[in-house]
Amino acid sequence: MQVGKKLKVLGVLAASLLAVIFSITPAGGKNLEPEKYFTGKQLEAYKLAQQGETEQLLNLVKTGVNVNTPGQQQLTLLGLAVITAHRQAIINLMRAGADPNQVIPDAGSPAVFAISMHYTPPKTAALEALLDAGYNPNQILSHGTPYMFFFADFNHWPGLKLALRRGGDVNVRRSNGESLLTYVIEGGDYAQARELVDMGADVAARGTRGETPLKSIEFKIKEGSPNIRSFWKEVLSMRELILSKLTNPEDRRSFFTDAAEEKIRLHPLQP
Repeated sequence: MQVGKKLKVLGVLAASLLAVIFSITPAGGKNLEPEKYFTGKQLEAYKLAQQGETEQLLNLVKTGVNVNTPGQQQLTLLGLAVITAHRQAIINLMRAGADPNQVIPDAGSPAVFAISMHYTPPKTAALEALLDAGYNPNQILSHGTPYMFFFADFNHWPGLKLALRRGGDVNVRRSNGESLLTYVIEGGDYAQARELVDMGADVAARGTRGETPLKSIEFKIKEGSPNIRSFWKEVLSMRELILSKLTNPEDRRSFFTDAAEEKIRLHPLQP
């Protein structure tokens, strides 16, 4: 199994674990009650956020209430708001200083919850609320992974498109220089890769270990089966698209070019 697919599987398993940890219903957490996780001033703060009582919430924070203090099962106020996709609560809690990147042990952050808790089917209400409250989709999270990469992990393409429309960088990279386009190709998501190219993704982007979109697609050609016609057509078409955008001769070759071209010669795409 290749890297992109491994991460997708791990992402789905993590989301399934979260559903168990927080007893999330098939409705996507809509039935979670704040009383299960918070008491006292924390519960009061959450309800004020839900009700849109922003001024009262800010006054409560001024008295010393920390909206980032975890409740039961280490869930934060903003974490619950994102899981339940409560728009008003999300926006008001962030105005009051809630941290969307605060990691909840063995679970993730509220920002990641907007993807991992709303990917099947993909829904964008929680993400849209985060963005409206000022969340920057270009942030680099743990292990040098951009927030934008999580959309690919969960096949949350509507979320990725929304993030790109709201200021996301189509050329965002990992700390090792790997581009979003390369990552999406590694995951085998060729239709989405085409859309990224159409949006201006740099097809010549090169990581510190030589990762490029061309190298990734030529590896797929080298390792894949030409007998699977739909796959073979997709990867050859993707390679042609990438090559059509490359003008530098050095960029038009990768470590796998010779092997890929020989395989294409032996198995040309039949009309």
